Amino acid sequence: MAVSKEDHEKVFLHAMSLMKDGDDGSGDICKTLKRNGITDIIGVFGLSKSEIEGLEYKENRQTFKLNRGQLGMICILSAYNTKHVRAGVPLKVMDWLTVTHEMFDEFRIVYNPLDYFATASNASTTSSTTTTSSSGAAKTTQFDPIRDFKRGIKRDPSLFPVLKDSKQWDPWYVDTKAQARAQDVDDILDPNYKANTVEEKAVLDQKQRYMYAVFAKTLLTDKGKSLVREHEKDYNAQQIHTKLLDYAQRSTKASVESSQLLTYITSTRLGTGSWKGSSHSFILHWQNQIRKYEQLVPANDFFQILLNALCLRMRSLLYKTYEQLRIKKTNYRSASVLKFHMMNTALSYCLLHSPMTRSLLQMLIQKGSVVVFITIIS
Repeated sequence: MAVSKEDHEKVFLHAMSLMKDGDDGSGDICKTLKRNGITDIIGVFGLSKSEIEGLEYKENRQTFKLNRGQLGMICILSAYNTKHVRAGVPLKVMDWLTVTHEMFDEFRIVYNPLDYFATASNASTTSSTTTTSSSGAAKTTQFDPIRDFKRGIKRDPSLFPVLKDSKQWDPWYVDTKAQARAQDVDDILDPNYKANTVEEKAVLDQKQRYMYAVFAKTLLTDKGKSLVREHEKDYNAQQIHTKLLDYAQRSTKASVESSQLLTYITSTRLGTGSWKGSSHSFILHWQNQIRKYEQLVPANDFFQILLNALCLRMRSLLYKTYEQLRIKKTNYRSASVLKFHMMNTALSYCLLHSPMTRSLLQMLIQKGSVVVFITIIS
């Protein structure tokens, strides 16, 4: 898209501001450049070192020249552009509006004119800081975020798990996050991540390309395939992940699954003979079901929904125990056991309605120890 004259002027004045020349066009640098026919930032980058040093203008038979500090600022501005070109992430005209004073000042601190404006007198000096290509041309080693990303951690798309059935969402998501973290592309799995600088945007673009290729191979559910096709042109893997996560947690199917999971959480019990493993493995399994359920419901509603379900379970147990006691009232021993169980259940129900107990339960849920508490009270 072509940049309008007004936008060119806006960027030009922003560049003047970066060089401490003001942002209203009244500064000496701005006046000098415009008197020499340079009215946009692109014209500045076309100047050589000698042309920058020769900038001047005449007014009322007087010659006005810039001081060394002002000439140095123009050189630094040009070098800042050169740095991004060498790094493979050249700044577009409107990108300059994202360059802050802090970013520009940080570059000024590390700026070395010999790295950008080599002359015959310092050729021997620059040769010690450069590497020579096979063609014999000298190249200055510069920080390149894209190169560092590509040559850094070894990345292997085949290590990412495949999602063929939405029922496998939880283990697939855990493994995918682990691999993304290990391969330094976990920014894609953060819906709130946003690149700010030009370098960050360039690296994020590479990560988007990589994870889009990963999702194209691993998302084999109907919803996953649909999202991959939807973002075929923009390869926005971050959006694919966000939409898939929302679908897994908020869809009608997810609501049904969360309801079934809640029923299981509040009804399964240790000691009924249905669990074949050890007590410790049961506790770990139950905690994992709590974690799964927490991912399927809104964070603000999780505790209240679980607590209400537990209270409902206690009421059900009270009624069931009462009915058993009524039927077996002729058997003194059975009746005594049922009375004790009914008293215990009633006490548990009252405990769940106690503010102190509710606070304790919420704390245990957060610490992953709620199953021990529920085993005790039920």
